[in-house]
Amino acid sequence: MGAIEDAIEYLNFLEEGEQMTPTLTAKMLGVSCSTLSRRYRGVTGSKEEQYDNQRLLNNQQSQKLIQWIDMLCEHGIPPTPSMIANSPRKKLGFSLVKEASKCVDFSLFYGH
Repeated sequence: MGAIEDAIEYLNFLEEGEQMTPTLTAKMLGVSCSTLSRRYRGVTGSKEEQYDNQRLLNNQQSQKLIQWIDMLCEHGIPPTPSMIANSPRKKLGFSLVKEASKCVDFSLFYGH
């Protein structure tokens, strides 16, 4: 857990009668006052949350895609990049092929 997360946890842990502002907490724990204030108020999230929001597929969708590719490979029909792009996930476009190519080396099947 990072220093900002520790500071937020500290602020959340305080009892109602205790007064501690994000600014004082930031100075006490040696973290950025503005970052702590924005994170504590929920204006911004952690980098991990931002990265998760930018992903094309969530973890469940990624697992389903991998299972689908594995199933096709077990039946001797390795998917081509165009099969993946034209799958029900078409709205994700070429990036889906890029995501899938992390799991499957298409050159093994098609000699590219």
